[in-house]
Amino acid sequence: MSEEECVLDEQGVESFESLYEKLMVVVERLEVGGLSLEESIGLYEEGARLNSACKSLLDAASARLEMISQE
Repeated sequence: MSEEECVLDEQGVESFESLYEKLMVVVERLEVGGLSLEESIGLYEEGARLNSACKSLLDAASARLEMISQE
């Protein structure tokens, strides 16, 4: 999957897997280095956004599982 591709769920929200894969690409690029300060900061910002989106989806999934287990 390229960086531009995304997988949407039935509500039109990008999938956890797609977001996580993009996050791993950002991490890899930062670890390799050789980027300018501005490029590094931009990637860090993108990584923070992707991390937040992944966390939100995981929190929602956790809440859903909690609700299911209480039924």
